[in-house]
Amino acid sequence: MLRLSPSFLFTVFLFTACFSSQQTQENNCMVKWQLVEMTGNMANVAPLKGEEMTWQESYTLRPDSTFTKERRGERDLQASGRYRMVDVQGEQFIEFNYDSASEIIGSCLAVNKETLRLYNGKLYGTWQACDGPGLIYERVTANCTD
Repeated sequence: MLRLSPSFLFTVFLFTACFSSQQTQENNCMVKWQLVEMTGNMANVAPLKGEEMTWQESYTLRPDSTFTKERRGERDLQASGRYRMVDVQGEQFIEFNYDSASEIIGSCLAVNKETLRLYNGKLYGTWQACDGPGLIYERVTANCTD
């Protein structure tokens, strides 16, 4: 019969408890991505940043896989739905599936879905592939609860 020392058992217990606590905390985070740069399809035109942009926009992702997208500009718009992480040929994307149609959806397809590429800590809109603006988002907050 294998005998384990009490100090070894305590170390295993402590490691397991800390790991579980860390996973739970990460799973309870609400993350916000803010639009920081907007580019067009015109050559030799500098990207717009901050208050120069036509509108201000953000995604708020919740731990239950729901999100809210908000846009402030000439009109304030809001839409929501569910999101999921997607791997496409080794590249990471976040797929946003909206509850209903909205003009806030930046997509090449006439569906209630957007896909943004996650690369080097930023989100890149894919709308530019079909003459939409190039949109770049940065993570600005992560609110975690116990």
